Amino acid sequence: MKKLTGLLVMLLAAVILLSSCGGAADSELLGALTKLAPEAKAMYDIIYGDALPHGDALNDGYCQISSASPYKSISEIRAGIEKVFSPEYSKILSNTAFNGVSSDEGLIDAKFIERSGVLFVNPSVTADFAQAREFDISAAKVKKKNPYMAIILIPHADGDLEVTMQNVDGVWMIDSPMF
Repeated sequence: MKKLTGLLVMLLAAVILLSSCGGAADSELLGALTKLAPEAKAMYDIIYGDALPHGDALNDGYCQISSASPYKSISEIRAGIEKVFSPEYSKILSNTAFNGVSSDEGLIDAKFIERSGVLFVNPSVTADFAQAREFDISAAKVKKKNPYMAIILIPHADGDLEVTMQNVDGVWMIDSPMF
């Protein structure tokens, strides 16, 4: 009987301990999003905008990236993406930036290419993409969370945005679009 009572006490303690593991505190999640949001916008501006300094276009529409650019190679841009976004979402963004995509209108060329170790950009590739909306991250609220994922709601006059955050080896990263 003593063994059964001891086992029940341990089982009850384990249930209480596990039921209290609801994931990160809201403040931790919102803090991570507040830190990552400007970096995410900068990466979106590079991928979907014309944020890197470059020279004039060549015949094929690609322009050599300026030596003043903070990014000098595809691997450096990829590292910038992977610093902010989850591995899964990083693959999507990298595919758009470095491989091109197909759409209803046809094939969209890669935004960035390298020739003989030199980085080139084709600004017209993403010229038709809409400008990203600006959000007030300070108004964000955690909608749902567990130890591995969280959904954060950011209110906006043109429609609220739900941002998914993923816990990657103890670090919260953005796992969905922020526009």
